[in-house]
Amino acid sequence: MKKFVLFLYLIFNIIAHAEITNYKANSGFIKINSNNFLILRSFKQDNQNYLLVANVDTLETKIVKNSFLIDTNISKLFNSTLFNMLNKYNIQTQNSYQNSGLKNSSQNCDGYFLTVDMCPSNKYGFEKEFFEKLLEYKNIAICLTKKWAIQHKNEFEWLKKMQQEKKLNITWVNHSTNHFYDKTLPFEKNFLLHDKENFLNEIFETEKFMIENGLIPSLFFRFPGLVSDSEVIDKLKALYLLPLGANSWLAKGEKPTLGSIILVHGNLNEPKGIKLCNQFLDSVRPKLLKLNDIR
Repeated sequence: MKKFVLFLYLIFNIIAHAEITNYKANSGFIKINSNNFLILRSFKQDNQNYLLVANVDTLETKIVKNSFLIDTNISKLFNSTLFNMLNKYNIQTQNSYQNSGLKNSSQNCDGYFLTVDMCPSNKYGFEKEFFEKLLEYKNIAICLTKKWAIQHKNEFEWLKKMQQEKKLNITWVNHSTNHFYDKTLPFEKNFLLHDKENFLNEIFETEKFMIENGLIPSLFFRFPGLVSDSEVIDKLKALYLLPLGANSWLAKGEKPTLGSIILVHGNLNEPKGIKLCNQFLDSVRPKLLKLNDIR
């Protein structure tokens, strides 16, 4: 009985995480094992001060205790780094309202980047058979909305478990908190452009939610509907996040090529995209790459 109680205690501590307070954007960089890490956020949890940081050469993000000597002169950090290259590429490729940011690798590569959007949905369940099929491939990016995760707790826990058991190698992409959408509104007044004053909350609440659930937010952010404008792109840049687009939204008939960022929905809202992705996986047997490996 004591062993069983201890087991439950350990499991609880794996899946339950203390509330985060004093969460805010930060600036500066620190050295970890001679590598430069950009400071993204600072926060308090369990009476400890932490930093969310990103390696500017590998795009790896991690959470560390706030016990480092912080250099606030970040201008010298960005030259000749992968983060800076991708950030400039994002600025150069953004256009009006739709699909700004990274859409594909700018260099030749031997695989594809699969991104699975988890927008809010009133449907019960998710594309579990599809995710089970992806266990063979491991590398995927999940674009998560907090609203979907809260409304689909069991499904969210399953995805977390697959990562914890190393059956899936998931890059967690912020896809906003609520993912507002009104089919009667034009793009310029829809999605995150509907209430720009709430933009920071839409990003921070999902980041905090991820961390409280033992996940590490990546450097990538996918705009709901892939809709943005120059104002919110600038706000995103100030938060040191990279907008993630796609050049192969399968349900829209866009065909993937090597280096493509593929977009499907795993929330049961777009079965056509899942069917096409299954056909793609069966016929091509592609190599799926980790999103952090994009160049």
